[in-house]
Amino acid sequence: MRDRAPFGIRSGRDELHDRVNDRFRGYPWYAEPTWAFVPHLTVAQGDEEALALAESTLAPALPLAAEARAVWLIVEAEPGGRRWDVRAETALGRAGAS
Repeated sequence: MRDRAPFGIRSGRDELHDRVNDRFRGYPWYAEPTWAFVPHLTVAQGDEEALALAESTLAPALPLAAEARAVWLIVEAEPGGRRWDVRAETALGRAGAS
């Protein structure tokens, strides 16, 4: 695993990135391989009006509290990112679990 943090300290996000990358070697990361890995949730897609509506609706509820239980490998099913399909799913362990 490549160390991306100073003094050899790695974040859980770095470990997640490496484990997902190791598990799905045949599937390159979306976009540029040098881009930072940022776990995220897409809540809207569309024109500026749709995005503004999503932002105004969700803003009062942020930040969201959530627990990730799995990682999905999704592949672009239609050009332009209009539809994505789940190709594989890997369960995540709980923090502190043995």
